Amino acid sequence: MSLRRPLVVALSLAWLAEAGVSVVRGRLGPYNQDARTQSAHSRARASDDRLHAAQCSPCHEAQVRDWRRSLHARSWNDPIFLAAYREEPMEFCRGCHAPLGDPSREPDALARSEGVSCVSCHAESRAHLASPRAVRATRDEHRGPGASRALCGGCHQFDFVVDRGAHRPLWRSATPMQDTVHEWERASRHLRATTGEARSCAQCHMPSGSHATRGVEQRDFVRRSVLVTVRACRVGAAWRVRATIGASDEVGHAVPTGDLHRQLRLVVANAQAIERDRVFVRRFERRMEVDPRGETFFSRAERLDARLAPPGPESEDEVSLELPIAGERRPRWRLEHWRTSPEVAQRQGLRTHEIMTVLEEGEALPCDAR
Repeated sequence: MSLRRPLVVALSLAWLAEAGVSVVRGRLGPYNQDARTQSAHSRARASDDRLHAAQCSPCHEAQVRDWRRSLHARSWNDPIFLAAYREEPMEFCRGCHAPLGDPSREPDALARSEGVSCVSCHAESRAHLASPRAVRATRDEHRGPGASRALCGGCHQFDFVVDRGAHRPLWRSATPMQDTVHEWERASRHLRATTGEARSCAQCHMPSGSHATRGVEQRDFVRRSVLVTVRACRVGAAWRVRATIGASDEVGHAVPTGDLHRQLRLVVANAQAIERDRVFVRRFERRMEVDPRGETFFSRAERLDARLAPPGPESEDEVSLELPIAGERRPRWRLEHWRTSPEVAQRQGLRTHEIMTVLEEGEALPCDAR
C-alpha cells in the first residue's frame, strides 16, 4: 500500500496538470496552442533575441499583412530616406528608421528589413511571445488622450541635432526638425472648440485599427487634407489668378508636415504652358551656436514657415498670381505634393515620379463663379 499511494498521487497530479493546460488553452482562445508552438519554432530559428513581425503573424495575421504595405515597414528602405541618409548618416536617424538595430552602428539585415515594426510600439519583451499574460502587451500610455504623444512623438516630434564628431555629444537646437505633435495639439484645441471632437493620430492614420498606416504615399488620403478654390480674371493682357487654399478639418497638423524638405505647390499655367507657382514650405538658415564650453558650430534655424497652418483661424491662405493671356481658355491649375524639394531630389538622383504626386487639378473658375 505504501508504494501504490505515491503512484496514484503522481498520476492524479499529472492528470490535473494536463486538464489545467486544457482549461488555460480554452480561456486564451482557439489559436493559442498553435501560436505557442509557432512562437517556439520562431525562437528556435531566430538568430538573436529580437522580436520581429513573423513571430507576431500567427496571432495577428491581418495586422502584419497590413503593416507590410505601410511606410513603417519600409522606413529604412524608402529611397527618399536612403538618399538623405547617404548625405547625413547619423546615429540619430538610425534610432527611428531602424529601431531593431544598434543605433551606434549601421543596421543589420533584420533591422533594415523590419523598419518600424510590431516591437517598436507594442512589445515590452520576448515574454509576450511565451505568455500573453506575463507582461503588458501594450503599454498603458498607448491608450487614452495622451496616446498620440506617447506613441508617435518619439519619431515625429524632435528638434534639430548636430553631430559634431567623435567624443562630442550631439547638440540639440531649439528649432523643431519635425513639429507634427505640437501641430496636432494646436489643431486639436481648435477642433474641440468648433466641432466638439478631435481625433488622435491613430484614428486618422490607422482607422479601425488598420496597421497599413495611411500617409504621404496615398494620394486620396493626402488630397482630403487640403481645400482649394482657384479663379481667374482678365485684367488687361494678363490673367489674374486668385486662389483660396487651406487645411481641411480632415487633417490634424500643418500641410505638409513631417520631413523638413516636404512641400506643397500650387501651379497655374496658361494655354502656352507658361507657369507660375506658390510654394508652401519651411525655410531655414544657418545659425552659429555656442555650447557651454564656448565651442562654436553651425546649426539650423527656421527662417520662414509658409506651409498651410493646422486647422484653425490661420489655416486659410490667399494666393495671387498673374499670367500672360494666351487664347481664350482660362488657366489650368494643379496642386502638387513633394516628399522632398526638386533641388534636393536632383542632388540625390531621385526622379520626379518618386517624390511628387498631383493631388488635384482643374481649370480656373471665372471670377464671378460661386
